[in-house]
Amino acid sequence: MNTNKGFMNSLITILITALLIELIFSFQYSSAQIARAQQSISAIEYANYYFDDIAYDLTRLSSDNLILYRINATYVGLTFIASENVSNFSAIIANYTQKLQQQARNFNGNFTIDTSNISSNGTTYYFSNGVIFTSGYNSSEKSKLLSSPNATFKNYTISFLTNQVRVNLSDFNYSGLPGDCYVKLNITDANGTYLSEGFIPTNGNKVLEVNYTTSFFKVFIKKIDDNDNSFYVLKGDIPNSTLTVNVIIENDGVYPVYITIPVYLNITTLGYSKYGVLVPLKV
Repeated sequence: MNTNKGFMNSLITILITALLIELIFSFQYSSAQIARAQQSISAIEYANYYFDDIAYDLTRLSSDNLILYRINATYVGLTFIASENVSNFSAIIANYTQKLQQQARNFNGNFTIDTSNISSNGTTYYFSNGVIFTSGYNSSEKSKLLSSPNATFKNYTISFLTNQVRVNLSDFNYSGLPGDCYVKLNITDANGTYLSEGFIPTNGNKVLEVNYTTSFFKVFIKKIDDNDNSFYVLKGDIPNSTLTVNVIIENDGVYPVYITIPVYLNITTLGYSKYGVLVPLKV
């Protein structure tokens, strides 16, 4: 009887020990799975964080000072500046990339910034409604803004500021009717302030030309590549000058409206990658 009792106790001990061993291995396996899951979540969080952080830096480094805002369900507004200090965006990114390489080891990962679609002559911004804005780097071609079938330019406010002496001015020939593109002009220089306003026909070709003792600038509001009331600037090196343009755009009703820059960013950290294009503005 005692022998049977001893046998049963030994058997129970063996079974309990086996069960404990199985529970230990099961716990270790579960812990490993949880650790891998946590690492995966951390990798995603790290990649998303660094992607957003670098993307934010890159969009701020764009020197065109674009402001996109929503007015109502029909209209959005865009403001941009064509100044004498527009820098080569691809060169700025190259310098930023070099500095960032030194910090890449801090987040246990790597990154690539693809600027192959950025022209050496300017930066182009693509709008979701088909509008295209190009900012030139050279001394004469400063800005070009193209409308689209889904986005009509209804109103321009053009402001030019400098301390230079104006030699002469040839204003837009306002020959449009109410309902056409409305233009308001404000030029402030050493001669004082010049103001004008009026309507420009939808498919018109109107030119503003202002000459200074140092150089000149021209603004074209015309049909460019079948895009009505598009905007184009030729601007020489006029010291201490800034050209600010605000345009009201009749949108096609599809929101959000956003802008993309053809700069592709790829972040890899802890085995997870995030890839995307820069989207600096959205309304």
